[in-house]
Amino acid sequence: MVWQNSGLQGRYANSFRVGFNALEFMIDFAQSSTNHQVAEVHTRIIMNPAYGRVLLRLLAKSIEQYEQAHGHIAPDQDV
Repeated sequence: MVWQNSGLQGRYANSFRVGFNALEFMIDFAQSSTNHQVAEVHTRIIMNPAYGRVLLRLLAKSIEQYEQAHGHIAPDQDV
């Protein structure tokens, strides 16, 4: 598979929301302010459950590789 990035725009996200129904997963990506009162959703990704599992595995593998290269990521905190 060849990936093309023409027109690609990067967006920062520090807030996430996941929902699902019988056929699909929905992940909302948002940016929240320092007071965490409002999160502005800018992107929604919709995928079938099989691709949700693929995404889970890919993120787990990427975190493992990141920690090998850059050190342990601190446990979840109220970020």
